[in-house]
Amino acid sequence: MSLASAAPSPPTDRRRAYSAGVVAGMITLAVGWLVLAQAGFPGVADASSGFALDTGDCVRLADDDPSALQAVDCSLPHDGEVVGLATHPDSGRPFPGDDVTRVWFEQSCQAVTTDYLGADHLTTTLDAPIVVPSERDWDDGVHHATCYVTVGEGSDPLTGSVKGRADDFARGDIVAIDRLMPGDCFDPAGSSDPFGLRSGDVVELVDCSGSFAGLFFGRGNLPYPDDAPIPSDNELTDESTSTCSAAFESFFGVESAVGYTFRFWRPSRSRWEDGDREVLCAVLSDRPIDGPFVPADYPELHKLGTGQCFGLLPEQTAESLTLDDHVRPIRCSQPHRGQMIGGGTFDADLRFPGDAQARALTEQECRSLFLAFIGIEPGESEFGRFPYWYPNEDAWADDDTRYACAILDEDLTGSLQGSRR
Repeated sequence: MSLASAAPSPPTDRRRAYSAGVVAGMITLAVGWLVLAQAGFPGVADASSGFALDTGDCVRLADDDPSALQAVDCSLPHDGEVVGLATHPDSGRPFPGDDVTRVWFEQSCQAVTTDYLGADHLTTTLDAPIVVPSERDWDDGVHHATCYVTVGEGSDPLTGSVKGRADDFARGDIVAIDRLMPGDCFDPAGSSDPFGLRSGDVVELVDCSGSFAGLFFGRGNLPYPDDAPIPSDNELTDESTSTCSAAFESFFGVESAVGYTFRFWRPSRSRWEDGDREVLCAVLSDRPIDGPFVPADYPELHKLGTGQCFGLLPEQTAESLTLDDHVRPIRCSQPHRGQMIGGGTFDADLRFPGDAQARALTEQECRSLFLAFIGIEPGESEFGRFPYWYPNEDAWADDDTRYACAILDEDLTGSLQGSRR
């Protein structure tokens, strides 16, 4: 019996860079808008520093300097609009560092952008880059970032102001994974394999009260500076798991994410070198997940009483299930995946008998419980090969001597108690 949940395995991924920072973040901006920049617009002023602009200024993106935005009359077609300025509170102090300022400016610009549009930009087709001061800019007295929005790649140029017009740019039912919002439920669009999805792939938003393949619950930034080399695969997995575990606990209102399974998309090596540190987190399954999905109401397997029927959560199998994993209690009259037939504890004061003996003792106890619950011996039953959980040496040393027995099958309806099946 394992007392720790297995770490989620992240899909291999290629990620886009941060939309922040004068060097790394604005690279995506320069490439994504090269065609529009070359097309030219009437009424464009000379290129100026993005720091010289003000809220409400409409801009064209310069193709030679990603930190330079060109002001343009808002009545003419344009690339974007300044939605606000975020002034750092430590303007009287030495430069805090690229990583410190980037995080603060990103968070501040996110709030500024939401206020200006009337909704989070991720619920729209708009992108939200920012121009962040470098150390040299800071020393020259520039202590604010310029927050602005642009139309998504392939979209028509803007005309007029975007202020308060989030609804005019609302995303449709088909969205890229990296634009999902916490609480979005989705199915793959054009693919039958949820585990093959990459962060830039599109998915179809669906009603969370029905069934779905995935539920997006959060995102977060890995705690590494922009110039840090990509860590080892194990370290990156551990940090991504930790980041998404915190998001899981916050979104679903549970004290711990241990016992639940989820997936995440992390930066690839190429995206890491571009400064991407963002991790995207979702509950994901190759079998339909029945909504609503309410982890706070799901107990651990060992807390279920004899006769309780239950369903497995995403990615759980009879082979992977542990006593500390959470399961979904279901009325036995409804379709379910398993039913508890009993359990107990061994005397923790006794010396650990060895793995083989602990397993044999558990099997003996569970065969007796099976007979009492089903009404026939396991060898006479269609469920003769049933799962049971027993303590290993490490668990025994921690005074955890629980054992339990259950029946698991693909399609169960009704209680098996006294069924003699």
